[in-house]
Amino acid sequence: MTNAELVSHFYQILSNLDVAEVIVCAGARNAPLVVGLEGRAFKVKSFFEERSAGFFALGKIKASGKPVAVITTSGTAVAELLPSVVEGFYQGLPLIVVSADRPKNYRGSGAPQAIEQAGIFTSYVHKCYDWDVNQADLKIEFDSKKPLHFNLCFDEPLIDGNFQQTTARFVEVNKIESFKPQPFDAEYGAEAKLFKNPLVILSQLSQEEKALVKAALLKYQIYHYAESLSGLLGDTELAHLQINNCDALFGNFLEKNIYSSVLRIGGVPTLRLWRDLEKKYAHIPVLSISELPFSGLARKSLQAGFEIVDALLNAVEYRKIDFATLNQQLQAKKVTALTEFKNSEQNFIFQLSQLIKFHPIYIGNSLPIREWDLFSQGSFPETYGNRGANGIDGQTSTYLGWSNQFDMSWAVIGDLTAMYDLAALGLNRDDNKASRKNLVIINNKGGQIFKKVFDHEKFLNPHEIQFKGWAEMFGWNYLQVVDVVDLSAVSDIISKKEMKNFVIEIQTDQAQSNAVWKFMDEACKTVTF
Repeated sequence: MTNAELVSHFYQILSNLDVAEVIVCAGARNAPLVVGLEGRAFKVKSFFEERSAGFFALGKIKASGKPVAVITTSGTAVAELLPSVVEGFYQGLPLIVVSADRPKNYRGSGAPQAIEQAGIFTSYVHKCYDWDVNQADLKIEFDSKKPLHFNLCFDEPLIDGNFQQTTARFVEVNKIESFKPQPFDAEYGAEAKLFKNPLVILSQLSQEEKALVKAALLKYQIYHYAESLSGLLGDTELAHLQINNCDALFGNFLEKNIYSSVLRIGGVPTLRLWRDLEKKYAHIPVLSISELPFSGLARKSLQAGFEIVDALLNAVEYRKIDFATLNQQLQAKKVTALTEFKNSEQNFIFQLSQLIKFHPIYIGNSLPIREWDLFSQGSFPETYGNRGANGIDGQTSTYLGWSNQFDMSWAVIGDLTAMYDLAALGLNRDDNKASRKNLVIINNKGGQIFKKVFDHEKFLNPHEIQFKGWAEMFGWNYLQVVDVVDLSAVSDIISKKEMKNFVIEIQTDQAQSNAVWKFMDEACKTVTF
């Protein structure tokens, strides 16, 4: 078999996997793959930086529901995809890595661009197919909820035939699902009895899951905590059932037996209480409803699939408590704090959310996602974020891949998060020109989430960086906001269609932000119930 034949057979496999988009990263060893793309039906995007390309592909996968392939040359270029492969693994997204390699006899030699690529992603991919021109069996197995790695070895001459006229043989693809949630006890027997008065926490949900969960919550009128990634936070029909003003209260609720179990629906929660369930509240029974195999806890808990949501909420003993008065008290205290500390991060979030409500939004990790959960106002049915491994890398790239489907969208990320992904804005070049993207950077001058954890300067990564030059470098518009009244410019961005692709840098007052956190912590201790 020649390189041309191997590439032809391989692209037939990608077609069989329903791949429509391919991202090609720079290099020479992958020349057979690049040349072989000509004349094929794939949508092809070229980008120079592998790490950003991998995260961009994750956004594309989330938007389309289809696998996306990223092609790299040999050497460390392959290793750059490890972060996005890890994220794809924990989100259940089928990122396909296609790495070109030198011939197998180069391994262990230290020759240029020859590293140990086969198996480099270890358990984070379903399988690694390590092929060269001597490969006889091209059958593959594909799990649609895990990344997949093809390592294709090419000897020179790299271009050894007509890549467009080579006929591909039939390639067998066996599509499987390696994880299927076990059905919860059909009779809701002994285990179900543990789940009395459950605190219901909603996290990341797909569109189909969201509709099912919303219907059940409305049907049984169940109070719940909705994280933004559920897409149900602030939903106009569910808002009266949501307890989102003070997450610090939930530990008290468990201690006072107001709630005696936890029911997680969707992804692993951001909520601080979730971490406290490991040890502080290790005696509290936890049931997770998810289509992924991750319980999110190191200790014992139960898992089931979404098909049981309605029956479970109907079957468990649920104490009917009216939280309306509590919500009113907390909302009043929140508004008091935000009015007094108007240039705090929390008030910027509060005001921004009211300006852009109902628009698709991507939320970055660390403080932005926690502040959005607690201080945003309004409904955002299309909400997304990378919460697989909870890293801050690749956030801008994933946003750009995900948001291309929308006429207008927004992302809210932190300053360190932006600096982790500086190559990303180049991904927007030659993409959907009708899609208007707005990247909001909360610049609190470095890592302020760690102040809440350690309260020590060495964890803060302080800086004086501003992002105007970054925006100009890639031809994006730039808006600086230093006072909350300046957010009025956002209304102009929304209304004027010719204004597109903005970096909006919000410089917050950290002293005021700290004051809001302190105020709300005290408020949670003093509310009556």
